[in-house]
Amino acid sequence: MGSSDVQMEVARGYLSLGLTSMTFQTLEEIPVNGKTPPECLLFRLELYQDCSRWEAMQELTERLVRIQPQEPQWWIYRARAERTLDGMERAGEILKEAETLFPLHGRLQLELACLASSMGRLDEACQRLARAVLLDPGLGDEAKEEPDLEPVWEQFFFAEFEPGWGRPEGGYRLSRKHEVETTDCTDEQG
Repeated sequence: MGSSDVQMEVARGYLSLGLTSMTFQTLEEIPVNGKTPPECLLFRLELYQDCSRWEAMQELTERLVRIQPQEPQWWIYRARAERTLDGMERAGEILKEAETLFPLHGRLQLELACLASSMGRLDEACQRLARAVLLDPGLGDEAKEEPDLEPVWEQFFFAEFEPGWGRPEGGYRLSRKHEVETTDCTDEQG
């Protein structure tokens, strides 16, 4: 077990005792570099998010996106911090930049669906939600609990689905007014 792992376990112990400031202090002693275990960084980001420490989350995610741009989760957390600090437009810019790098990442599509729904772009939200669920079917259950998506729940979850979506082996697309744009997912998924 490396020193980062030990520090993370110490931080978890502090958190279980309700010692939040000691938890943060311990986590912030873990160096942030390309060798830092992702689970340590995720624990820290989730704690920042749960405690509404948006500036710290923003600072950490900006750094993570620079040193590990190949990790889509850092982009998603960065957009969450930016949404709170700088607004939905800025969060959208970050997510769309990430989408160019990770076009077939289901969670990223779910984040874009939430953002579109919050901004009143319900057709786009339904399209992105459909894409997210196609890419990662487990996200459908999460989407049903996501308050940002409440405006599209009825349209999406009670829509009829039909085979298609431009993939030779099939797929799904909404058969009503929220049709998903055709995207070939076969090469990059396999």
